Amino acid sequence: DSLLLQREGEYNEGELWADKEPYKTMFSDAERWVLAGVDVQKGYLVAVFRQFVLGGHSGLVWSGDVASLDALDKLAEKFDCKYLLIDNRYRTHEINLWCAERMGYIPCQGVVRRGRTLFTIESLNIAEGKRGQAYGQSIEVIRHDPDMLKDMLKDWMDQKAGCPLWLLPRGYATNANYCKQMTAESSIAGKWQAVPAGRPNHLWDAETLCLLACERFKI
Repeated sequence: DSLLLQREGEYNEGELWADKEPYKTMFSDAERWVLAGVDVQKGYLVAVFRQFVLGGHSGLVWSGDVASLDALDKLAEKFDCKYLLIDNRYRTHEINLWCAERMGYIPCQGVVRRGRTLFTIESLNIAEGKRGQAYGQSIEVIRHDPDMLKDMLKDWMDQKAGCPLWLLPRGYATNANYCKQMTAESSIAGKWQAVPAGRPNHLWDAETLCLLACERFKI
């Protein structure tokens, strides 16, 4: 909780932090984008929207549960989201079709990568459910190393040397749900695990997908 308190910025939830002082002056000439990460559950979604400026500095705009894909669309429109990465491990075909109909919406999936490659980009044929180009509609799918992303996110949260800003809105250090989920895992012998077991970690996963979007689009 003390770490999260240190990450609170001079802006409120729902505001685009880079458009507020003192950040507006600090990054006056920097390009900026809103990126989103979404963790899919059986009956709902968990979303994080972050505004990034070139160089990787970011501030959380909004996070929380979303009842449906339509509701997620409305949030993305509200915050003018440029790219939205959504985990397709659950409801896979539904998510893939939904992304295929929307510019900038990209399904992704965590995989074990012994070579420690952060991510690969693949083409998926929706009709046949096979990788690679084929007849029918194909979409981009990102396959990523979740533990490697979590290592990077932890460094950003710790503000280790050379890391970009990683900000939260005012009051987020006392946001019990956010704090609980962002401290739901620990790195043990190089592998991230739920400690204690059973705690929800959906926001933690969604935050890593925001970071993945930042890396994917070279922000």
